[in-house]
Formats: sequence, C-alpha cells, structure tokens
Amino acid sequence: MSAVPEEVLKKILETFVTKAESISTALVELRAALTALNNSQAQVIEKLDEVRLEIRELATRIEMALRR
Repeated sequence: MSAVPEEVLKKILETFVTKAESISTALVELRAALTALNNSQAQVIEKLDEVRLEIRELATRIEMALRR
C-alpha cells in the first residue's frame, strides 16, 4: 500500500471541514425554523382555546335563555 500524499490528505480534510461547517449552519437554520414553527403552533393553539372559551360562554348564555 502506498502512503496517501500529504496534498491529497489536506484536500480531503479541507473538504470535510467545509462540509461539516455547511451541515452545522443548516442545522442552526433548521432549529430556528422549527422554533418559529413551534411558536406559530403555540399561537394557533392559544387562539383556538380563546375561541373554544367564547363558544362555551355563548352556549351557556343560549342555554340560560332557553330555560327562561
């Protein structure tokens, strides 16, 4: 087996580091996107809960009006 020339090894390591940095950046961006999605979902859930409470209040008022 012949030894890998130093230039080839250097190029392989440079490529690895570049790809690792690219993957790291992509993961940071993905994390930010997931955080934003999670926050959006939390806002939707909050609004749905507000609507649910309003519907419950309306149903109670209708029920009370029907009993009169």
